[in-house]
Amino acid sequence: MIESVLWLALTAAQGEWPVKSKFQMPEEHGGIFALAISPDAKVVAGATGVVTMTSGGKKTVAGGEVVLWDPAGGKVRKTLGKHGTSPGWLGFSRDGKVLGSFSKDDGEFKLWDPAAGKLVQSLKLGAGVDDGASCIAFDGRTLVTVERRSIPAGKDDLSYLFPGAATARDAKTGKTLWSLNDSGVVVMGLSPDGKTLAAFIQKQAMEGGKPKITDRAVKLLDAGTGKELRTLELGELGYADAIGFQQDGKAVYAVHHGEIFRWDVQDGKPQPTLTLESWRSAKTLAFSADGKLLGVVEFMGEKAGLVDATSGKTLVEVASKFPATFDHPAFSSDLKLLACVRNFEVLLLSVPTPK
Repeated sequence: MIESVLWLALTAAQGEWPVKSKFQMPEEHGGIFALAISPDAKVVAGATGVVTMTSGGKKTVAGGEVVLWDPAGGKVRKTLGKHGTSPGWLGFSRDGKVLGSFSKDDGEFKLWDPAAGKLVQSLKLGAGVDDGASCIAFDGRTLVTVERRSIPAGKDDLSYLFPGAATARDAKTGKTLWSLNDSGVVVMGLSPDGKTLAAFIQKQAMEGGKPKITDRAVKLLDAGTGKELRTLELGELGYADAIGFQQDGKAVYAVHHGEIFRWDVQDGKPQPTLTLESWRSAKTLAFSADGKLLGVVEFMGEKAGLVDATSGKTLVEVASKFPATFDHPAFSSDLKLLACVRNFEVLLLSVPTPK
């Protein structure tokens, strides 16, 4: 009954997507820093920020945890162990049996068994690894990370951030599989079978106190060895904000400024470029299993929608303004659900079916 009233109030007043669940929050925390939905949509995971409280001269620290919710009712199913710092990245394995979490504050990557509620592995990553999706590729078996290195520019007292080493590890044992120094990897993504890594690479060098681009490429690497498999034709792609594989693994895509560039994986040939209608700064992208639909959330979370992945036409759309923006958004694999933080609450929204 409460959920029905909440749904009616939001849709009548703001024209929003229906709220399937409003999630129960832990008692003490410093906000939600990341969300993820399991592949079968039966679990929603969230990472809470650390908060320090002082009362009567006594200091207590709360938060920094990974929480698992029941998407049907929104109740906390279980709380996994603490990071000690604020995790800013979460990701499920392809089969949903393991969950990864990472905090750039201490460089700790943790692997969890959601069903058992226990820690499987804890890895110390490089100090320069960020918690952005561009720096981490994970499928439950393999973990690939990229370090960012800061290079001072001399007299102007500025520094520039360059991609550093790309390192692949066995996620369960922590064993290093391969590492490429000065990799130039800006963004990357693993194929559905975990065998191939797609990477947009931009190599730079300092010249006259300023960075100069020396090479740009889209490459496919063997995820197990780091060996280059193929270089794809750049075409009109000058830069990539995101790169990855469609769910069927047959195509690689790269995104920049509202355009999606795609290549056939088998022959490396470019496919027609897709221009997204009215989506110039998309930050979250998720393809449907058949590759026909694309779930999109704008960079600042002010708009979310579904797009026809053939024509670029917007099929379903909803817009909002702070503090009701779509923060830390995560689509379900079938694009029927969207988990997000809105108005400082964690909600699971039902994405309307395109007409």
